[in-house]
Amino acid sequence: MRFFLTYNEPFSGIFKSQVIEVLKNYNDLGFKIKLISIISLRNFFSERKKIKKEYHFSLVLPMFPFLRYWTINRYFLRFFFKKSELIISRGIFATNLVFLTKLKNCKVIYDGRGAITSEQDEFGVYNGSGLENKIFKIEQKAILNSNYRISVSGKLLEYWKKEFLYNSKNHVIIPSCANYVVETKDFQEKKINKEEIIIVFCGSSSKWHSFEIMVNHFEKFLKYSPKIKIVLLSKINNHIIDLINKFPQRVTQDWVEPSKISNILMKADYGYVYRNQTKTNYVASPVKIAEYLSCGLKLLISDNLGDYTGLVHENSLGFNLDHPFFNYSSLNKVSLSEKKRISSFAKSNLSYSSEKIRNKYLNLINENCFNK
Repeated sequence: MRFFLTYNEPFSGIFKSQVIEVLKNYNDLGFKIKLISIISLRNFFSERKKIKKEYHFSLVLPMFPFLRYWTINRYFLRFFFKKSELIISRGIFATNLVFLTKLKNCKVIYDGRGAITSEQDEFGVYNGSGLENKIFKIEQKAILNSNYRISVSGKLLEYWKKEFLYNSKNHVIIPSCANYVVETKDFQEKKINKEEIIIVFCGSSSKWHSFEIMVNHFEKFLKYSPKIKIVLLSKINNHIIDLINKFPQRVTQDWVEPSKISNILMKADYGYVYRNQTKTNYVASPVKIAEYLSCGLKLLISDNLGDYTGLVHENSLGFNLDHPFFNYSSLNKVSLSEKKRISSFAKSNLSYSSEKIRNKYLNLINENCFNK
C-alpha cells in the first residue's frame, strides 16, 4: 500500500495545493495513495473535517502534544504502516517518523519543501520547541537516509550538497505548482479597468515576506505613477495600516477565501513576490509565484529567489526589483495578449495539469526510480 504522510500541518491553501492536489493528481494517474495527516489537538475535529472533505481517502490523527515530543507519534504509525510499500513523507519530521517505525521493504520519498535548518537559523521557526539545536540532524537524516527525494528547486539541491554533503542522483525537481484552472477566454470575461495598473500581494504575515521592504517598494510605485493601485490580500498589520493611511484611495486590503483569490488576481497586472537575501529564500519555491503566473500576472521579484529570478529574466515574465537598471516609473498596463502568454507558460510548466509535471509525479512512483 502507498501512503502520503504529513505532520503538524493544519489545513490551509498551501496544504490543499501541495498535498491534496498532488494526491488527486496521482488518483487521476491511476495511483491510489492514502493520506495520513497527524495534526494538533487544537481545533482537531474542524481541521479533520476540512481535510477529509477535500480528500476522502485519508486518515487524520491527533499528534502527541508539544512538538518536542514528536518521536512518540511513531508508535501508533507502526500499526498503519504495516503493509506499506512506499511512503511519501512531507517535511523532516514526517520523514524521520517513518524511519523510526523501522519498516522493512518500504521505499521512503522525502518531500523537501525548503532549507529547514536555515529557516531556524534565520527566522527562529522552531524557537521555544526544545528542538532548536536538533534541526540540523533531523534534516540531515531526512535527506541522506531517504530512498528518493523531491526538491522544489535546483537551488535546494545545491543547499543539500553543500550543507549535508548529499551526492546521490535519486531525486527529482518539482516546483510548487498552482491548482488554478485558468483558460484564455477567462481574461476576456473579466471587467478590467484599462487605466489602472494594479499590483497585488497575496500572502501571510510571515517574517520572510519582509513587509518593511514591501511597503517601501509600494510607496515608490505609488509616488511615481498616479495610475498604480495596490491590492493586499493579507491579514492586516501595522505596515499595511500605515500604507493605507498614506494612500487611502489607492491601497486596499482584504483577507479572502482561497477559492476567491484567482478572480482577484486575474484583474491585476503584477504580482509582488520579494524576499530578503537569505539561504531560506535562496532555495525557495513559493506557490504564489505559480498562482500569479497562472492568472496572467507579471512578477515583481527579488534577486536570487529560488530558480524563479532567472526564469523571469529568461522568459520575460516580469521585473527584478534588485536589478541596477530597474526603473520604478517603467511599469505599464499588461496587455491581454501578454496575460494569455504568461498564463499559457504557467499552464505548461507550473501547473498540476501540465503534462511535464504529471510525468514527473508518475515517474516518481515508478519502481524504476529505485533501480540505481
